[in-house]
Amino acid sequence: YFVNPAHMPNTVINCAAGQCAIWHGIKGPNATVSAGAQSFAASVRLARRWATLGYASRFVVGAVEEVAPAVQALREVYARRCPQAEPLAEAAAARPVPQWP
Repeated sequence: YFVNPAHMPNTVINCAAGQCAIWHGIKGPNATVSAGAQSFAASVRLARRWATLGYASRFVVGAVEEVAPAVQALREVYARRCPQAEPLAEAAAARPVPQWP
């Protein structure tokens, strides 16, 4: 299991989070949480735990919803039934979490 990530660039689950951290100069622990509908809450809990353990004092916690093939099929049905409505879309949000005591 000792694989050099340089041999498989951009294939790890937290590649996007890592690239964002590099782009914005954010340093410290970095993780990607996959917990379905509870991913954002689980991410906040992880940040809180890391703060308690002293890994960092501030965090940026985010969540993303990708459009999977099943969601795309729903999007097409929705567009046919409600052509005047706003289309369904992918979503992303990030929020700086203030320093915890």
